[in-house]
Amino acid sequence: MERKRSETALRESEGRYRLIFKQMQSIVEGIGTAKEAGKGLGLGLSISLSIVKGFGGIIHASNHKDGGALFTVAFPRLVSPGRAEE
Repeated sequence: MERKRSETALRESEGRYRLIFKQMQSIVEGIGTAKEAGKGLGLGLSISLSIVKGFGGIIHASNHKDGGALFTVAFPRLVSPGRAEE
């Protein structure tokens, strides 16, 4: 995922489970889950995606190089009126 100066990004790594490509696609489309069958409702990522999109952001799901899933949440950076962007 390319970082832009106009964004603020947060990353969270879940070290136990890796994602397969199909899971990554469905997660970012808001229809998937990273949970195993029978483990919870699987609504957390869908709700998170709705909230993040509501603020103009995105969620990017990938696998961490050291193992486990990596989720990056990026929001547009807000600049105060009259203040130049850093």
